[in-house]
Amino acid sequence: MVLPGLIQFRHCKLEDKELAERVAKHLEQMYKPPVSIPPRNIPARPDEDFDLLLAELIVRFCESKNIEL
Repeated sequence: MVLPGLIQFRHCKLEDKELAERVAKHLEQMYKPPVSIPPRNIPARPDEDFDLLLAELIVRFCESKNIEL
């Protein structure tokens, strides 16, 4: 499995539950009208940016299941 450079940007300080809740919140917001793509901030906000939160969630899941990235 290959995740673009995002897995190298592991600065998220959220606990697992809060991380999952934020990802779920972003997903919910994405599908509410008007549908929109989450913004990417510069500089990055590792505890807020959807792409970084989702990547962190995937990495943590893979680590917990011993899935090699």
